Amino acid sequence: MNRNMDIFAVASNLIEKIDLRNKKIRLIGIKSSNLVRWEVEQLSLFELSSHNLDQIVDELKTRFPEVKIIPARLLKSDNIK
Repeated sequence: MNRNMDIFAVASNLIEKIDLRNKKIRLIGIKSSNLVRWEVEQLSLFELSSHNLDQIVDELKTRFPEVKIIPARLLKSDNIK
C-alpha cells in the first residue's frame, strides 16, 4: 500500500470541498505526523567495543568517501568549519 497516495487522496478530497472560486491561492501545504508508533532505542557509542567502532568507521568511510572521519581529539579549533 502506498501511504503517500493515500494522503494525497484524502487531501484532494478535502480541497475539493472548499469553494475556491475567485480566490487567489499560491500554495497549499499538507502535513501529516504521528502516523506510525516508533519504538527506538538510543544506542550508546561508548558501549561499543573498539573493534566494532573501527568496523563502523570503515563502513562509513566506504559509504561516504568524501567525508573525513577522524577522532575528535585530533581536531584543532581552527580546522573546524
